Amino acid sequence: MVGKKKRKGKWIVNLVLGLICFVWLLPTLGLLVSSFRPAADIMQTGWWNVLPHQEWKTAETIRLSKETDLRQPIEVNGKTYSDEQLKSGVWRGTAA
Repeated sequence: MVGKKKRKGKWIVNLVLGLICFVWLLPTLGLLVSSFRPAADIMQTGWWNVLPHQEWKTAETIRLSKETDLRQPIEVNGKTYSDEQLKSGVWRGTAA
């Protein structure tokens, strides 16, 4: 019975230590990231804005008719792309 209490106690201690490490690591990571950012950016936005977020969402979805032959080049907004280029993403009119 004493063995189970010791194991539970170790688990709790490890959990608390892990939480303390995380709480300490988060602002340290913020300082590291901020050290590479321009001063104007640091004053205007938080360091977490360097992480991918809203900008990486799909901006527009292109719907093709069922008759579209995906083996042939596809014209979208006046430019021609292959099916592979469209699957990998098109950014500002150029293939990604």
